[in-house]
Amino acid sequence: MESDARRSQILQFPAVLSSIDPKSTHVSVSVQGATSGRYAKMGQALNDNITIKNLSLAAMEEEIAAALEKRDFDMMKITPQVLSATGANLRAISDRFDHPTQPSEKKARAVEEQAAADREMARWNALEPDEDIGE
Repeated sequence: MESDARRSQILQFPAVLSSIDPKSTHVSVSVQGATSGRYAKMGQALNDNITIKNLSLAAMEEEIAAALEKRDFDMMKITPQVLSATGANLRAISDRFDHPTQPSEKKARAVEEQAAADREMARWNALEPDEDIGE
């Protein structure tokens, strides 16, 4: 049996399909973030970031349309939402690169900093007593 963590849903996309005529279907999609379990904060996070919510909706609408029309997903159809979400969240995206949050990234940065300090110390130790260290 699967654990509850593996069965947790981050997002749900309830969709209502209504026949307009024999060749047309109206699709109405909504998105809901989890409100309980492992991803309980996703519902509020999604409501707090409308550009991500709009991107999620546009992507799911395109996924459904592509399936109904028996065609590939068309990334160009969601480009406006991708650009909007990227622009609105650029600072947060940039901060993730400037301030790593993963332990492995922090450790790698610490190792690099220690190696640089060790190289500098080796330069100082290689100097003669009256020698000046130049840049």
